[in-house]
Amino acid sequence: MKFLNEWHRPQTGFLTFVLLSHLAALPFAGGVLYWVAQNAGPRFGTVIVHVTESNVDVTIDQETFHIKAFDMEPLVVELRKGRHRLTMTQGETLLHDESFEVEGGEERILTAWRSIEHEASIHHKNLTPLNLDRIMPTTDTPIVAPPRASDSDAAHDLGNQ
Repeated sequence: MKFLNEWHRPQTGFLTFVLLSHLAALPFAGGVLYWVAQNAGPRFGTVIVHVTESNVDVTIDQETFHIKAFDMEPLVVELRKGRHRLTMTQGETLLHDESFEVEGGEERILTAWRSIEHEASIHHKNLTPLNLDRIMPTTDTPIVAPPRASDSDAAHDLGNQ
């Protein structure tokens, strides 16, 4: 019985060590729980790509598909969740370049098409300044709006808008 009566409190350094070690474990445990929550659920998503050009190569990340005719079935590709890149080339010419993101379990529909910027770059040398004389002949006479019957008609028209 002498043992129970002689119980003494541990040294302060020991309590501080125990307390600090538990506090240090909290961020680690929180990080592990965050990682588990982020990686729970489906890891893959599906991308459906419609192609609008013939005789092109469509590349999703590092996987390339040759499209002979644009009326073919769309490409259906299963991808890991995250950011990906879709490109469409014809020979050495880049026709379409797009970055996209897929979530796990998501089904995403994309269209690979010849972009307007690409068309403008091809035809840039063929562009000429707009010939306004064909659209609106130039005259020295100023164009004047037809007169109104009275100022009260103008006020009446503003009230009806």
